[in-house]
Amino acid sequence: EPGVRQVARQILASAKRIGRSDLEQMLKAKDEKERLGAVGVLGARGDAESMELLAGALAEGPARFTETARNLIQENLDRIGQEGRVALVEGLRQHADPSRLDERPSLAQQLADLVGGLNAEPSPSVLLGWCTRCKSPGARAAAASGLRRQAGIHRFSARQYEQMLEIVEDDQTPEEVLAPLAEALVQADLPLALEPRVRRLASAEHRSVRTFALRALGTLDTAPAAKAIAGVVKDGDATDRKTALAAAVRTASGRSALAKVLASVNDEAVAESVVQTLRGSEMSPSTLEVLEQSALDAPPEVARVILGLLKQVGSEGRVQGSMQERARKLKNRGELVEAAKLFERIASATDDAEARFQLGICQLRLSKKHISRSARQDPAAVTFATLARRRDFHALDRLVAEPEIGPDELFFLGFALAENDGDAQNLGGDILTHLNEAHEGSPIARRAHNKLVTMGWEEA
Repeated sequence: EPGVRQVARQILASAKRIGRSDLEQMLKAKDEKERLGAVGVLGARGDAESMELLAGALAEGPARFTETARNLIQENLDRIGQEGRVALVEGLRQHADPSRLDERPSLAQQLADLVGGLNAEPSPSVLLGWCTRCKSPGARAAAASGLRRQAGIHRFSARQYEQMLEIVEDDQTPEEVLAPLAEALVQADLPLALEPRVRRLASAEHRSVRTFALRALGTLDTAPAAKAIAGVVKDGDATDRKTALAAAVRTASGRSALAKVLASVNDEAVAESVVQTLRGSEMSPSTLEVLEQSALDAPPEVARVILGLLKQVGSEGRVQGSMQERARKLKNRGELVEAAKLFERIASATDDAEARFQLGICQLRLSKKHISRSARQDPAAVTFATLARRRDFHALDRLVAEPEIGPDELFFLGFALAENDGDAQNLGGDILTHLNEAHEGSPIARRAHNKLVTMGWEEA
């Protein structure tokens, strides 16, 4: 029974007359049980000399023996002190030749699994040596998996981090090696001096490497790292974007970079994902300022998403006011095309009636005013048709009071709206009625009257 065997090992381990030469002979015996018995005794002793002797047997024995011996060692780990563990790992460094590991992938897996779980100072170094010097993808992948386990035990030195990074950077490194090595690096601290190299990996061919790079960069609160992550948010695929968003929101620099991305994103779905990430996170005054500027510069559909976030934090009104003030200045300077673009952004983002009215005015002044049935498709007509559905906005009163709009512009707009139905047609009829009454006897009044007759609003 296992318990009886364990007691027997402890008794043998404490026997002073059983020396190194006795155990060496047992390890060389033809009987496998005798060899395993020697392993059990060495493991129970746990001293540096025993572990060094055991390492040679592990590295040179047959596969079945190595596997069983590894299990026996793991059963006795609590009895093996730090010196013993170091001696075991250093012994494996000496006896486990990389070419032998290449020839025996199962041995490479067993030894890497053993060393990967040992809390011994040289463990990362030994595994790195195997990962670098072995030729077989299987042996290298086993060593990389061991390093992944070591990441939860040891803190890698800057040099060890760089050695692993060199393997990841190598285009010839197989995917089965890259994946566990990238996971090991994700758990380690990125040295600031290596940040530029990691940034370049954010666009690497293999997803596991890109994931590592993004997550590692997310631990640094620096502008270059944040900019690299934001680039993936903007241009990466959905999976990489999700990773990048999670990385960016961790730092103040990352959140600021996400706010800047919104100014240049044309995809509303991407903008929504960025806003969802920022929502609920702590945003500094500088990040809010960037968001406000992005709302001014972004396309209308994206500006709407940004304003929704700013509304949540109480900044929407200030941004909307800034946008309207900027648009009015453009309009007053006669820059109607640019003013119309900005008013359209405000109207689309906020459904603000005043912004939509000012948009319509700019469009009306820019219109060629062709009187035809297709006039209802004129941008100004479309804008005022939308505005006509607002019961809380008196479009006719505002149009009549608008100094930049004369009778000809009003007639065109009234005619174009009259070609519609519903609220838009009613607004068109009201405009034409106003012209007919305000300019009675004039040519424009007669034209308005004729149109009202065709509409059935007046008699001939």
